[in-house]
Amino acid sequence: MTGRAGLGQGRPVSRYHGGPRAPRNDPNAPMSTHRAPLLLVPSLALCALAAASAGWAAAPRSAAPTAPAVDKFETMEELLKAVEQADRLGDKDRVKALFQDNETLATTLVLMTGDTMAERPGEVLAKRYALLSKSWKLAFDSKFPRKYEAFLSRLKASQIKNRQDYLREYRVAVAKIAEVTASKDTATILGLAQKFQALGEGFDSIGDKYHASSSFFNEGELRGERHHGPDADLHKVADATRKGLLLREDWELEDSFYKRSKPFYDGLRARGYGEEAKEAGEAPGAAPKAKKSVPSIAVALAVEPIDALKDTRRPSYYLDEHRQIWPTVALKGTGSTAKFLRIEDGPTIIRESSAKVVIDQDGDGAGDLEWPTRGKFEAFTVELGSGASARSWSVLTEVGRQEDFYQGQQMNLMATDDQYNLYFIPASCAVGELGGQRIEIYDDNIDGIYGSLPQAWGHPGLADGTFQPEVDSFRVAGDKRARPFSEYIEVKGAGWFKVAALNGGAKLTAQPVELRTGTVQLKGKGTKPDFFILRGRGEGLDNVFIDVAGGKKVDVPAGRYELHLGMVSKGKGMQRSKAVILPGPGTPLYEVPIDGNLVVEYGQPYGFLFEYDADGGNVTVEGKSVQVVGKGGEVYDRFYNCVPVVEASVRKKGGKRAAASVSMRPVVDNQGVADHGWAAMWKPLDGTIEGRFEEVEVQLAEKKNKLFGKVTSDWK
Repeated sequence: MTGRAGLGQGRPVSRYHGGPRAPRNDPNAPMSTHRAPLLLVPSLALCALAAASAGWAAAPRSAAPTAPAVDKFETMEELLKAVEQADRLGDKDRVKALFQDNETLATTLVLMTGDTMAERPGEVLAKRYALLSKSWKLAFDSKFPRKYEAFLSRLKASQIKNRQDYLREYRVAVAKIAEVTASKDTATILGLAQKFQALGEGFDSIGDKYHASSSFFNEGELRGERHHGPDADLHKVADATRKGLLLREDWELEDSFYKRSKPFYDGLRARGYGEEAKEAGEAPGAAPKAKKSVPSIAVALAVEPIDALKDTRRPSYYLDEHRQIWPTVALKGTGSTAKFLRIEDGPTIIRESSAKVVIDQDGDGAGDLEWPTRGKFEAFTVELGSGASARSWSVLTEVGRQEDFYQGQQMNLMATDDQYNLYFIPASCAVGELGGQRIEIYDDNIDGIYGSLPQAWGHPGLADGTFQPEVDSFRVAGDKRARPFSEYIEVKGAGWFKVAALNGGAKLTAQPVELRTGTVQLKGKGTKPDFFILRGRGEGLDNVFIDVAGGKKVDVPAGRYELHLGMVSKGKGMQRSKAVILPGPGTPLYEVPIDGNLVVEYGQPYGFLFEYDADGGNVTVEGKSVQVVGKGGEVYDRFYNCVPVVEASVRKKGGKRAAASVSMRPVVDNQGVADHGWAAMWKPLDGTIEGRFEEVEVQLAEKKNKLFGKVTSDWK
């Protein structure tokens, strides 16, 4: 048994449930997108049947863990037993808590008990259903169980037959979701959406509002932008979602699926999509539009040097003294050459002798400029491009030392006869004037262009298949914090502009635009993010990047967003600890309503994501898979100076206590690097618990991490 385990501690499930993770791009190439996973909505009753027959709830791979609870259960039998015991004791508060903390399982229990009672009436089932109805009322102040019971009691023989046929077709359709969406064939996906639409109408015709609403929710998602991009019919998406919401409301079932779908629909409705908006005479779309009769502006940019280590309030992972993990020019022996990795029109760097490195600016094979290698921070400037694209570009650099530090451990990073690493970060910005304000544009993704859109890269310290985006940034005069460079930027007092860098950043074009906006507010406890960047999704917002980590409401173009990149850190200088923030399997898509406010959650309580293998009796937790996850589903990775040191525990599935455990630590010395490689300093090594384990659950815990404090996963 091999799989992925996830923390549930406060982490929200996605708006949809049950589908596969979306495939990623080639890990050997830079990525321009980092998509959240696809999840869809199967019937809760079907999920319960799958769990009962195949151990579904205990599968190690968990894409949607839930919040911690007073008592969390994995089977209906466990929940029912606990509720019956609490009811016998007259403990209403516990009954209420049990249902609230196990809402999805409680819903399944109501549905399955009701169906069984309808088929085989009896006193025992009637009493049980009465208890469930009473408990539901206590927990949710809702009559859903009674409404479901009334529906079942009114079914005629012909309707029962039709419902059985619909349920059979529904199971088949749900089983096809993963295969169809993975195919990326839009026609096939649309065909499945139409199938769910027909099923929704069929269930609704006989009064089964639960399965009708679930069908319509699936229809809406399968018609959406995730699968059809700009060709998605958002009117149909809105209408299908609204049908699902209204049917849930009719049965007073405002469950987790309802709560996730409601703000999504409200956002579409506010932007003019769906019959409800049409009836109100609202035009669709919040996409930016050019202001009429306002010409585009050409902004000339001039390059200026910056103090790279003092200006740390930019959205970059590298702006501190940990130059051991800065971007690197990697040379080999004397006579070897290299280029700046991401710069197409950059110079050639040559190792002229053991200790001397030069830069060939004019391409004649000889050095024109010496790269400083004196063992201290120094800046220098090179020229990039030619003609209209000619521009200056500066970096701050330093080299490794014999007594150096890496991940807080003393290491020898001095150059050798066979290898010479030159560390550097940006040390210049392009300056111009827009809307009467000075603007500064920084090449923080280090591609030699002032004002390019992000790319994502694989780096040491990231879990397999994970990529870290890097963004350029800009600052308007008077701003302390720089913002991520974006296709649409706001200049105080002048409004919003659609901008594009030309000639490598030697020039900027800016078109004034009209926007329908909302606000985003980041809220949470724990380590406050240095930056927390959202990326737009669809409707002309795909290249919009907004940092919402400033602590106040941030104006953004209204529409859909996803988490793109963030960072948390503590300490100063060489004592600084840090980690990147990335989207994960439970990170939701966000909907920013026009003239409304979206609250994005992050932080405590923290838990772990991890993978483990339980084949052959032993249990092995894969160290490089370990990530921290927060309340908002955000994932923390690439830990520097704060690598988790975890205790991995195993127990029999459904057990109450750990049967065995192992401590997992990272490499901390040269011998460890020789044995396991440099990447082993970024994550704990694998931990193996030996034994004769069959069906197991695993938990990771760390008592006090430098960045996160206490971190504990659920048993998975």
